Amino acid sequence: MNQSTSLAIGEITIRQLDGLYSLNDLHRASGGEVRHQPALFIRHDQTKALITEIYESVDSNAGIHAFKTQRGANGGTYACRELVIAYAAWIAPAFHLKVIRVFLDANATKLDKSAEAPTFKNRRWLVGFDFDGKESVSPVPHDAFVLTVPELIRELRTNDYLTFSRRDLPEIIRACCDRMAAEIPGMVHPSVVKGPDVDDGMGMII
Repeated sequence: MNQSTSLAIGEITIRQLDGLYSLNDLHRASGGEVRHQPALFIRHDQTKALITEIYESVDSNAGIHAFKTQRGANGGTYACRELVIAYAAWIAPAFHLKVIRVFLDANATKLDKSAEAPTFKNRRWLVGFDFDGKESVSPVPHDAFVLTVPELIRELRTNDYLTFSRRDLPEIIRACCDRMAAEIPGMVHPSVVKGPDVDDGMGMII
């Protein structure tokens, strides 16, 4: 309830205060009719019941407010997201839908940005060792498709979009070897061989 999300309705940006949103700005965005003033909404019996439920659903010691009235330059009535959505529904179904969609779009954008910039705690790390036992650690891109060898084999066998001809395997192996030789100094380049003594007619020797 206390996590704020940037919100704008049309050309009107909804001001925020301590994680709460300005009902006065929402009132202006809805058309500003007198009968839809925030004070009338707050005094409504159903609104009072909702406020009670909000306070009962959170820790009383958390210092969370369902709404507050601010005086001064940025004065007005500020409310939590639950009350913002209820206020929009109280005004009109069309405005209610508009506010819900704005919240959903804003939250989706926040999730996308979080995925693009993973933190140290939620990102994946690749730990490797060279032939001398030296350890290396590098981050794995958040959009990387990571498979273990058994998983890769299973995917190749069961998914048509990953299948390829056996004739392609030597080229795939050679490409992998080229990459390994480029990354590991002093590595002897493997060779791709074919013959009756090699399973499936192909293999690698070093």
